[in-house]
Amino acid sequence: IVRGVATPIDMGRLSTGESFIYVAAFGNFVDMSYSTPQAWKNKLGLAAYYLNAGKSALKMHPFEARITCDDGTVYEGKYFYGGASNSKSIAGIHALGKCGVDLSDGAHEMVLIDWPKNFPAFLATMLKTIAKKDVKGNKYIHIHPGKKFTFQFENPTPFTLDGEFGGEHTE
Repeated sequence: IVRGVATPIDMGRLSTGESFIYVAAFGNFVDMSYSTPQAWKNKLGLAAYYLNAGKSALKMHPFEARITCDDGTVYEGKYFYGGASNSKSIAGIHALGKCGVDLSDGAHEMVLIDWPKNFPAFLATMLKTIAKKDVKGNKYIHIHPGKKFTFQFENPTPFTLDGEFGGEHTE
């Protein structure tokens, strides 16, 4: 901005016409940025988000979804988290940088995290991924680049769009 050099970046658009640049996501903890009370944020800063996440951990549940990618690949199951992003990090977790993310390649990355059957193993694997800043080798995480993803749910499912409430969607 200071140099005045324009740089194109990819934008995403829901079928409803709403746009996003960073992420459109469903799942556990996706509401942290807008559900954390502003008074907590003012007093506690980043710690407010961790406090709210601890409170939300008691309400975690799987999200059943079917995701169809533009190349015909289909993912179907129970997920901890899912979404389309155009970023090398999500929620401050810098683990996508080594996945070939390019902010202006005309594509987004679909990120899915499977619902775990063994929470201690899941937590250990996720912490290792965060520490390494690399999702490679994490059996719970699926990354799929593409230009179009169709997310389908039996029940209306809340989404976040760039950290704000993005409505509830079945597709």
